[in-house]
Amino acid sequence: MKNKILYLLIFYVLGIHLNAKHFRVMVVTDLNELNSVEFFDKGKISKINLAKNYVSGKFEVPSNNTICFYEKFPDPSTAVKPKPNFTVKFPKNNKDTIVILKSSDDSKTPIDTIIIEEDNKTFPQSSSMIYNIMDKPVLAKLGHMKVKIAPNERKIVELKNKDEPDAPFNKKVVFAAPREGDIDFFYSTYWYVPKTQKLFCVIAEDKINGTYELNKILVD
Repeated sequence: MKNKILYLLIFYVLGIHLNAKHFRVMVVTDLNELNSVEFFDKGKISKINLAKNYVSGKFEVPSNNTICFYEKFPDPSTAVKPKPNFTVKFPKNNKDTIVILKSSDDSKTPIDTIIIEEDNKTFPQSSSMIYNIMDKPVLAKLGHMKVKIAPNERKIVELKNKDEPDAPFNKKVVFAAPREGDIDFFYSTYWYVPKTQKLFCVIAEDKINGTYELNKILVD
């Protein structure tokens, strides 16, 4: 009987671990001189680099769905912890997420956080979610497909080959946006996306350097 209870407990713990949801961090702008943050991660302190264009590895979301991030994590013995640099509250479901970090013009909340759920229903395999966080439209050509992404719009685009619909997407992509009465072709390359994966990308403006930038993550 004791062995049976032990086995059930092991299976329960393994089940929790296997079903745990995860998050990754994508930094799309400079973050007001904040270079890294620390947070409590499964019994230890973990650190995330906040350099612009950085994409972190995966971390597990805690059971309370909330993580406080500090430039320097306070001593665990501190009775009253200081205010964190920012806090992320995750959706109460079992979906993995991408946390976008960008600078804010609000001095009270200098960092904006945006949660993107990796949901296969709304973000299916062999597609790209293109998120334009700029205040101007973006035009894109993905292989033979032409797409317009409005300001602050998220658009799902099925990635398919015109001649080989069952093959992985392996085409040239070009992105452009208006600039001072002209068109700036700011991104041009080839994308390779297997049929079992999907591509998430964010388009942001670097107002200091006067450039448009595209950051992307290949999602399983």
